[in-house]
Amino acid sequence: MWITSSPEWAWTSLGGRRTHSAPAIGFVPQTDGGWILIRGTDNTLWGKGPYAGANWQRIGSKLIIGAPTAAGTRQPTAHVIAVVRDTNRAPWTATSAGSSWSAFTRPWIPQG
Repeated sequence: MWITSSPEWAWTSLGGRRTHSAPAIGFVPQTDGGWILIRGTDNTLWGKGPYAGANWQRIGSKLIIGAPTAAGTRQPTAHVIAVVRDTNRAPWTATSAGSSWSAFTRPWIPQG
């Protein structure tokens, strides 16, 4: 995984391996941080953020399909919300708090 940022526009390796799904970035406005989230080769969610150090951190153990999505916010505290789909295509969310993540929860259950 490689990333670039301005003003240098030089590419930097983040290490790690991912599947062929796109990464997600959850940036927390007006801070120096956010999380890069990927679906790893083991089909679980992995993240790299300002509190995770140099290594990728596995986020939960839920098997996921497709690419994750993410959003960052400062309200009421600085955090990132990750959204994934499990193997049954159901949505699940997890929330960061520094270097720790909540357990995955279902944000809603579709009406049949």
